[in-house]
Amino acid sequence: MNFVTAKELTVALESLSEWLVENPDLRLTDIRLGKCNEKEVTFRVEYENLRKGYEYES
Repeated sequence: MNFVTAKELTVALESLSEWLVENPDLRLTDIRLGKCNEKEVTFRVEYENLRKGYEYES
């Protein structure tokens, strides 16, 4: 089982937050932990494009 530190998780959340600030037309609708190991933390997110009204998964 792999574990990450609070610092690594915080860095990943800050990166996601920056991405949302850079893309104000997107609204986060769901977030799940994707990859989580000692080298990286990723999230699987669903978001809605407020201009187009579509939902995406990334």
